[in-house]
Amino acid sequence: IRAFDVEMVGPLLRYKVLLQRSMVNGKSFDGAIYFTAEGLQDGKPTTITLEEATAELPEGQEPESTHSVGTAGKTQFPLSFEQFNRDQGWLVLPDDFEIRSLTMSVLEGKTLRASRKVELNTTEATSGS
Repeated sequence: IRAFDVEMVGPLLRYKVLLQRSMVNGKSFDGAIYFTAEGLQDGKPTTITLEEATAELPEGQEPESTHSVGTAGKTQFPLSFEQFNRDQGWLVLPDDFEIRSLTMSVLEGKTLRASRKVELNTTEATSGS
């Protein structure tokens, strides 16, 4: 994980990630990424797996409220690349969840290949490499 940036935008998290790997026998990497959040839910510490935000927004427009945001059950995001991969997307935070940190994990099959944790506050967070 070369870089992992996270920004809170209303009820959502926008993530951007840059991945790099050494070429192994010219074979591409095939796996998935997923995101877990640590925080408080109903006043108790908890860890949850976040889902992808799915509302379609016009190009360049950002979500401003939960009224424009839909969710899906998708919690793992397929990943296939040779040497570099740049990815970005939106994750939904449950209404009753106060996030403290976000962890991105990279899987190859069932093997964890990399992870990066970012501490968050309720306004914004960014983590470089």
